[in-house]
Amino acid sequence: MESTGSALLPCLKHPYSNMLIYSMPLPPSRSTHLQLLLNQENYPALLDQLIVSLPVAATSKRNILSGWRLYIKWLEQEGGTLLQADPAQAQAYAAWLQHTYAAPATINNRLAQNRKLYRLLQHLGLSTVNPFEDLHGIINPADERRPYYLPEEIERLLAHADLEHQVLLLLGAHAGLTGPEIVQLQYEDCDSQSIQVSQRIIEQSTQLKETFAKWRHQQGERPLLTPKLEGKMFKFRDDQELRARIWKLCQQANVDYRGWYALRNAAGIQMLSQKGARSTERQLGLGGRAALHPTTRLVKKRRSEEK
Repeated sequence: MESTGSALLPCLKHPYSNMLIYSMPLPPSRSTHLQLLLNQENYPALLDQLIVSLPVAATSKRNILSGWRLYIKWLEQEGGTLLQADPAQAQAYAAWLQHTYAAPATINNRLAQNRKLYRLLQHLGLSTVNPFEDLHGIINPADERRPYYLPEEIERLLAHADLEHQVLLLLGAHAGLTGPEIVQLQYEDCDSQSIQVSQRIIEQSTQLKETFAKWRHQQGERPLLTPKLEGKMFKFRDDQELRARIWKLCQQANVDYRGWYALRNAAGIQMLSQKGARSTERQLGLGGRAALHPTTRLVKKRRSEEK
């Protein structure tokens, strides 16, 4: 098989779409090779060659390639064709996805991967159609797919946690720290009032201040008498160990596990309810007001349910 060293480089993205644009054409030998694989219907080899042309991370390439292979398998089972596909075939595939998968995000991702496949084939001159171009899947509002822990669930978790884990939970559920921020957090990042992390300053809630002070005292820190604690606050090697710890705590407290990020989402709801949009955006380190819209809708939804 021909070396993949002749992949299309450099590349750019069209500013108004996800269409990939390459500033250099394929070498004739590589273009001929891809056309030969297509003519032979050697789709596994074709997909392996195409995926190297995408300027995305390795993990994204694996996910995209998985979606492409799923589509090819479906075509073989249903007697469809790759190059002669039409909107009806795309609709049939979408219907199959909806029957096979429950999560809207999975369905939408698979359809997006196929749009990317046909856009690439079009750019390479291997296809003239993109039956998935106008097929955009299921409406999946961000607030409806954003998990969070209810206040009463957080209280149950705290009731089953020791002081260290109470601080850990409150750093997520009140301060809104991310998993990687927790893993890297230093004692020096925290004073008696606030936390400074990722170039933002986060005010500590009263409960977090009190729990934090108790934990530091438990570890032997005495103001004016002993040196302040220094170094990493928690011994997690990565956020996978952090998630495992929270999962175990959820099992003990009989709370459905929703991941660490659900604690951060709970913090966003609490901050927005108590401090307003500007303070919440700043303390969570969000990129803009639009990133807060799903949380705003969650707050409105909870208020309507409480009435």
